[in-house]
Amino acid sequence: MKQGRAVSKTLAEIFKRVAIISLSAQILLGFFWTVMHFTFLPKYGESVLLQELQESLTCDEYTGILYPLLMRMASGIARVLPVPAHSLLYLGQLVAAFACAYYLLGSFECVKNMRKGWRIWMALAMLTVPVCAQCHMAVLPISLAGSLLLAMAGVLLRSKDGARPARDLTIFGIWWLLAALLLPEFYFFGAVLLILNVILALRRQLLKKYAYLLCAVFLGVIPIVMTLTTSEGSLGRMQPSVEATELKRFAWEAIADLYPVWPAELKESLSQEDIFRMTSSADELPFVLGSVEKKLGKDEAKKIYGALAKEALRTRGRENLKEIAADFMGYLFAPASELAFLSGKSHTSHMVADYEALRAKSPRLTAIYLRLGNGCFLLSFLIAILLCVRVLLQRKEKTDRFALWLLLPTAAVMLLTYTLRAGGIMDGKNTWFVAALWTAFICVTIFEGTKQEN
Repeated sequence: MKQGRAVSKTLAEIFKRVAIISLSAQILLGFFWTVMHFTFLPKYGESVLLQELQESLTCDEYTGILYPLLMRMASGIARVLPVPAHSLLYLGQLVAAFACAYYLLGSFECVKNMRKGWRIWMALAMLTVPVCAQCHMAVLPISLAGSLLLAMAGVLLRSKDGARPARDLTIFGIWWLLAALLLPEFYFFGAVLLILNVILALRRQLLKKYAYLLCAVFLGVIPIVMTLTTSEGSLGRMQPSVEATELKRFAWEAIADLYPVWPAELKESLSQEDIFRMTSSADELPFVLGSVEKKLGKDEAKKIYGALAKEALRTRGRENLKEIAADFMGYLFAPASELAFLSGKSHTSHMVADYEALRAKSPRLTAIYLRLGNGCFLLSFLIAILLCVRVLLQRKEKTDRFALWLLLPTAAVMLLTYTLRAGGIMDGKNTWFVAALWTAFICVTIFEGTKQEN
């Protein structure tokens, strides 16, 4: 029996070392790729749109005002320094992502007892997962918004004892406001974290009356600020609604096949060029149908959206379920999805366009980084799963694992939001927050229970 335990312990140590080497290789690859691409600007569709917004600062319901403001500030600094504005944004995003990852990791007991060098190593591992690095090295608000959500998660985990509820909630609320002003959907992601925090506090009777008042203030004030800083329909995109979401999720894949049942009003409102744009790219659909809403009115357009979505569900309900499941799994485990794309097993026009934009500067280096970086991540993940199973079989209580479980509701809401909001535009960069949490899980699992000197 003792010999079996000794063998198990030895194998566990070997697996840990392999995982550390694997993640270290990912960090080195990510560092080299980042340095080589520091002045490169990938021309993603959203990045191009944001560059236009920094001049007007006119944002619609899909875009927060804070990122265009930051872009304008970076452009002003770039006029003085010999550095491109987008490189300054990259630097800020990388620093923010590292700092927020470092802060989150400090919430775990096993990390607190380790040398700071290991905590820095873990934060770098969270930073250099290919899907995360791609996001930080692009002009996209999802980078800073996700970093703030990591910091908010850190506040949630650190406030479990309820020692300073007012201070913790104030910090949480400020970061929540900033995240919502970067991307509106992060208001809901932050709300999930806040509600979970309140539920835990109620169970332990930790919050006082003024803390509940703070929660109510943030829940009410943030949407007001968001409304004041946006202009409905200002960018010509279809306005958010249940029917619009149904159309984008259920009908886009077959929008051309549904042409015979298109209402006459829709056909008359679109030119042949508009129809081609809408049916060939999911990214163009909101802009094309935005013009339809202006011509027919929002209420009439919503009726058309609902009818087409209903017809799509009737004629290809099973295909829709498969596509939703594939998108959900792609968002849940973006590194594996990216490897599947590179091997030709899964792709959409959106994924192809994004990959072409990403690899424009150095195709070979980018391909190597995506393949080897994701491969190193997956190897470390499999090792973490084995070590996790070993701990469960030994029936050891692990508080850090419970702490990670507390973040699952927010991750689940994020995955469902991006899965259901549209079809044909699965993009793992949107859920880099989830990939970062997977990395935190790997790091906590391989180090949990080990003793390190401070």
